[in-house]
Amino acid sequence: MKKLHAGRRLPVILSVAFCQIPSFSFAQDVTNADFVAQQRMILNVPKPGYLNIANHPANGAARLLVSSFKMFGEDSLLAISNWHQGVQAPQQLHTEQLTENITWPNEARSVSRELFNEEGILVSGGFLVPGKSTGAITFVPWSNPKNQQELTTPRKGWFYHRTEEWDVNGDGYLDIITARAYKPMIGRHDGELLWLENPGHALQSGKAWKEHLIGRGPDVHFRILPSSPSYPLTIISTEFSAKKMSAYRLNKSGEFDYTVLDDSLGSAFDVQIDDLNRDGQLDLLVTNHEGDLKASVFAYEFDPISLKIHMRHTLLTGIETRQKAIKSASPGPVMTFYPSTTEGLTPHKPWILVSGDGSQKAHILVPRADRDSKDWQYQEHVLWNPTSTVGQSAVADIDGDGRVEIFIPAYDANQVSVFTLEPKL
Repeated sequence: MKKLHAGRRLPVILSVAFCQIPSFSFAQDVTNADFVAQQRMILNVPKPGYLNIANHPANGAARLLVSSFKMFGEDSLLAISNWHQGVQAPQQLHTEQLTENITWPNEARSVSRELFNEEGILVSGGFLVPGKSTGAITFVPWSNPKNQQELTTPRKGWFYHRTEEWDVNGDGYLDIITARAYKPMIGRHDGELLWLENPGHALQSGKAWKEHLIGRGPDVHFRILPSSPSYPLTIISTEFSAKKMSAYRLNKSGEFDYTVLDDSLGSAFDVQIDDLNRDGQLDLLVTNHEGDLKASVFAYEFDPISLKIHMRHTLLTGIETRQKAIKSASPGPVMTFYPSTTEGLTPHKPWILVSGDGSQKAHILVPRADRDSKDWQYQEHVLWNPTSTVGQSAVADIDGDGRVEIFIPAYDANQVSVFTLEPKL
C-alpha cells in the first residue's frame, strides 16, 4: 500500500506524428494550488528515454531534446522545435535528428559558449546493455552536429549519465564533472566521480580531455552545491551500488574530502538541490531506486557548510514497481518546478515532478501547506499513467504564454505526452 509521509549524419527534418487529446484533470482532491492539467498532445517518438529543454543559439527558440535508445540498432538524439506554434498547432512541430552516432544517449543538455567557444549540447552515454555498455561524454555543436566530439577516452564497460561544469583547477576555463558506472553481468560493480580538464576554449579535434579521479563509489547522478564564499567546490553524489549518498569537498591541498551523508536510504539514484520549504536554506531532494515498496522520495534538511544532515523527510514511499522485467525498480529522476511563470499565480513552495521509471507513472507532489516552512507533507497526484517505463521528464513554459508545459516520455509506448498546467481562475 502506498504511503505518504511527513517528517522523514546531417540533421534531418521530420514531421512529428501526434494525436490530440481531450482535456484531462487531476483527481478531484488535487486543487489546493488551483491548477488543472490539460493533456495537449501525444507525440509518437521512438523509444524516448531522457528529455530536456534547450534554446537554439541562432534564435533562442526552445527545443525539446529527446534521447532515444534501444537494445539493438542505432540510437538517436532528437530535437523537436517550432513550439511557438506547436502547443496550439502540433502539426507545425518539426523533429531534427541531431545525431545517431552516440551509444545509448542519456542526459543531453545545452552548454554555454564559455565551455567550448561554441554553442552545443553535452551528452552522457552508455548503459549496462550488452554491446552498449561502453559510453562517452560527447559534445554536439549546434552549428554542425555531425562534427560531434568525444571528450572521454573509451573505457570498456563504463558508462555515463550526467555532466556539470566547474573551474576545478582555477585556470579560468570551465571543466566538466561527471560520474561513470561499471556494472558487468557477472562480477563486481564499480563507480567513479571524476573531472575532465579543459585544455582551452577551442576544441582540439580527436583529443580526449585529461581525466582526474575525484573518488570511487559515485556511479549515477550528482549535483554541485551553488557557489558560496562559505565553502569550496562541493559535490553531492549518489552511490547506487553502495546504497548511500555522499559528498566530496575540495580542500586547500587540491584533494577532495569524502563524507557519507546517508547510508540507509537504499539504492540512491537521483539528487537535486533546492530550497524546498522556502526557509532560506538549501535542501536535498533525493530518490532511491528499489524494486519493492521501499521505493521512495526523500528531502533532507542539512547544513551546506558542515554537511551535517539535520532531518530526513520521506515525501513519498511505497511506490509500486509495475514493470515486469528483471531488476525493474522505481522511481527515476526527480525535479522541482513551479506550475506557472505568471506573477501572482506562482506558489510559494515548488512542486515536485517524479519520473516513476518502473512505476510506469509520472507523479506530481504538491505541498499541502504552501506557506508553512515546517510542514513537509505532500499530496501525490498521478499526472500520467501510460503503463510504460517513464524516463526523465522536462518542464518549461515552452511557448511563452505563462502556462507551464510538462513533457513526459513513455519509453515502451514510443510516446511523449505534453501537458499544460492551467490556473483555475
